[in-house]
Amino acid sequence: MQPFCLLARELQRQGYVVRLVINNDYLPLARSFGLDPVVVNLGSFEDLFSHERAASFDQYSAGGRKIWTGWRQLRLVQARFAELLRDCLHAIQQADLVVYNALAFFAGELAHELGIPAVRMTCQPLLPSRLASLSLLGGRDRGPLLNRASYEIFRLVSATVLRGIFRTRLRSSGAGKRLRPGCNPLTLGLGDSHQLLAFSPALAPDPGDWPRPYTQTGFLLREPEPGERLPDEVESFLEAGPPPVYVGFGSMRMHAERNTRVVLDALALRGGRAILAKGAGSLRPPADLPPGVLVLGGVRHELLFPRVSCIVHHGGSGTVAAAGRSGRPSVVVPFLGDQLFWGRRLAAAGATEEPLGLGQMTPAKLADRIVRAETDSHYAAAAARLGTTLAREPGLAGAADLIRRLLATTSRRNAA
Repeated sequence: MQPFCLLARELQRQGYVVRLVINNDYLPLARSFGLDPVVVNLGSFEDLFSHERAASFDQYSAGGRKIWTGWRQLRLVQARFAELLRDCLHAIQQADLVVYNALAFFAGELAHELGIPAVRMTCQPLLPSRLASLSLLGGRDRGPLLNRASYEIFRLVSATVLRGIFRTRLRSSGAGKRLRPGCNPLTLGLGDSHQLLAFSPALAPDPGDWPRPYTQTGFLLREPEPGERLPDEVESFLEAGPPPVYVGFGSMRMHAERNTRVVLDALALRGGRAILAKGAGSLRPPADLPPGVLVLGGVRHELLFPRVSCIVHHGGSGTVAAAGRSGRPSVVVPFLGDQLFWGRRLAAAGATEEPLGLGQMTPAKLADRIVRAETDSHYAAAAARLGTTLAREPGLAGAADLIRRLLATTSRRNAA
């Protein structure tokens, strides 16, 4: 979400009226950027998919419980999705240009039907290719046929979730005509939107057959403002000794207790100082930790990462961007989605070893990887080169410039 907040704030600074459409989960983040977002009636993802809500649907015996729970959850998602579409349609009708991400593919379709130009901004490679498989599935080269077929898997998502559209007033309003069960969210209307690729060509270049037009700007990074500092507690910890290792897995809460044990045992084997970022519950350390370990709820990566010895993370695109920009080596332990892809791309750049998921990681393996990342000069040199390269990319300025040029073109067309 942060790249969209950064772009919204930059465009707002340049004098544009920006409506950032979000759900409740991202309201605090958006407001931290000085934005006044439009909150759609989707509710919280945590509430929508919580175990407590799912448990309330368990009305049958254990044999049929999972099927019943899954069905009720699907119906709930469909109902919320229908409300989301109505809210988005109202916001889009007032826009001169729509910027949307791949999960909000329906926003692009609604914009096209209303004759409003649209830009799809993605933070990982999603353009279909016969030369590389879908990044969300790891991105391995599986041959031309399977590579291209991997981009069709999201038809299964639309075949289930989008059924709810046909019970909404969108049909009677004349919008959403192409949003049908079985459509492919990754390729629907691909030629109607300009593609803004908000990730670095140094890590994920065009394999050679991405459809055009597209503009690849590099990661949209949050640069420190003059005089910005970390919280006093963090500054004091950093100044009290040598650079610590950073460990954080963002919002990846799967098997949090087991992952925490692996991390703490690995740090005990390694020795030295460490900063643990709990994130949204991805790590759950006890209160009685040694004095050389600092626990944080969250922290500004762009301020902290350049000051640590290495960065242990899950490989999410935002964390990869901040880690790469910092010039510090990584240890990548992916959980799902494009995290394995980004871990491999960092390894190809020489800034880390090949990624290994925490499910396969033992404390000894993790401790060894941390030590190698901290002490191997090859990782340090490659990470520093990557940081220099990312700093030269247009990033946020390039993305804002693209939006400005597209809006200018639209204005001239409307005037004519």
